Amino acid sequence: MGRLAGSIVVSSVLLFQSGAKPAEVARSLKLWLILKRALIAPDVQEYFESDLKNAWVPGGVNGLDRLRGTVISAKPLDRPSTVIIAISDKITPEVTFQFKDARWQSTQLKAGIKPGTEVEFEGVPVAFTREPFMLTFVVQPDKLIVPARTPPPSKPAH
Repeated sequence: MGRLAGSIVVSSVLLFQSGAKPAEVARSLKLWLILKRALIAPDVQEYFESDLKNAWVPGGVNGLDRLRGTVISAKPLDRPSTVIIAISDKITPEVTFQFKDARWQSTQLKAGIKPGTEVEFEGVPVAFTREPFMLTFVVQPDKLIVPARTPPPSKPAH
C-alpha cells in the first residue's frame, strides 16, 4: 500500500451526497486536499499506479457515493464528450471527465452542461498530470448528476 491507506485515499476526493451537511463538506474538502497533496508528491507515479488508478471512486467509502465539483468547461458545448471541473474551489481546473458507456466505449452527454454548474459523479481515475495538476476520470453519463436546486421561497404578495 502506498503512502496513505487505500480507504483514506479513495475517500480523499471531495465526497458529497445530495444535501450534505456543512461538516461533511468541510471533511470532504480536507480529504480532497490530502489526495491532491499525495498526487503532487515526488513518488506520485508509483502511488497513482498502485493505489488509485482504475479504482471506483468514491466507491461507497465511508458511506459516500459521489464526488462533487463545479463545471469549468465542456467540449463540444451541445453534447460534451469531455468536461473539466474544479473541486477545491469553483475556478481551478483539477478533474477531467472522459465519458464511456457500460461497454467502455467512448460516448457523450445527451445535452450540454454550462460552466458554473455543480455536478456530482463517481468514476474511475485513469490518468493524471502533476504539472499542471489534472486527474482524469472515466465517467459513465448516468453517473454524472446535476443536483436539483430547491428554488428560494417566493415572497408573499402584499
